[in-house]
Amino acid sequence: MVIKNTYEVVSFGNFFLDKIIYFVIIKPSKIDGSYFKKHTYKKGGRMKRIIFISLIIFFILTPLSYGASIGGAETQGQGKFSVGVDSTYIFEKKLNFKSASGLAPGDEIENAEINKAYQVTLKTSYGILDNLDAYIKLGVADYTLKDETYNGGVKTAESKANTDFGPIYGLGLKGVYRFNSGYYSRNKFQSDWLNDWMIGCDLQYLRSQHKAKREENSNSTKYKSFVVQEWHIAPYIAKKINNFTPYFGIRYSDMRVNIKKPADSGWSDNDKYEADENFGIFLGTDYKVGENLNLNLEGRFLDETAGSFSCNYQF
Repeated sequence: MVIKNTYEVVSFGNFFLDKIIYFVIIKPSKIDGSYFKKHTYKKGGRMKRIIFISLIIFFILTPLSYGASIGGAETQGQGKFSVGVDSTYIFEKKLNFKSASGLAPGDEIENAEINKAYQVTLKTSYGILDNLDAYIKLGVADYTLKDETYNGGVKTAESKANTDFGPIYGLGLKGVYRFNSGYYSRNKFQSDWLNDWMIGCDLQYLRSQHKAKREENSNSTKYKSFVVQEWHIAPYIAKKINNFTPYFGIRYSDMRVNIKKPADSGWSDNDKYEADENFGIFLGTDYKVGENLNLNLEGRFLDETAGSFSCNYQF
């Protein structure tokens, strides 16, 4: 069978979704199938399509979820909302060591970095105005932090902290100004090249908390609290080209890491780190698959080396 468009994908999935719902939900729990069908598949199968798309987002995108992305250039319109999965993989983010209690005399911590991080969040956005969205993120994250200890200019230890998957949450605002819907569209000196151009800005805060195991040389200890906080302000410019909306921007970002553990002799406590670079660039593109489904791909550089992929369904 050849699937030609998005609607055929959904229709093709409906057959399997019917079977999954029947054998996994209705049959084991002995729910009245006619009642379930009446209240779940009303209005032309709209709910069925939402369930099917949600399953695609969860089971396909979640394994890819390996910084905070802006997750798309456009706002969605006043009174509208969207739900999607935003997944991020951080390849490298340099950190500066700030302080710690219990360090041995003469010890200095250098070459600290996040060399691997995974974030996957469920993002819900709401259009406050046509050009202003508010959103929240809820999900899980995992980090690996490395550093080196020097004493008198000689490296004495290498350390690596691996966290568990801990809860992450965040919130943000995104505003956009479209040149073809404001002053320039009403003014006689508007140029055609301004059509479909827009400028925007994304403000975002994320926080996650974990337990972690730290290894130094051949020894290890468990840390009871590994907290990561990050935020950014990210202005950008974008242009709509058919189904694509590529964008480019410069952002100011920061990350703070605070590691605590039960008091042990021989290990530092309350280790604090901050981002080494605050200014970075990012670029990406939205792709509109259908009337309600949007994909986004984004890369971030300089302040961190990271990539993100997201999928959003607008209601």
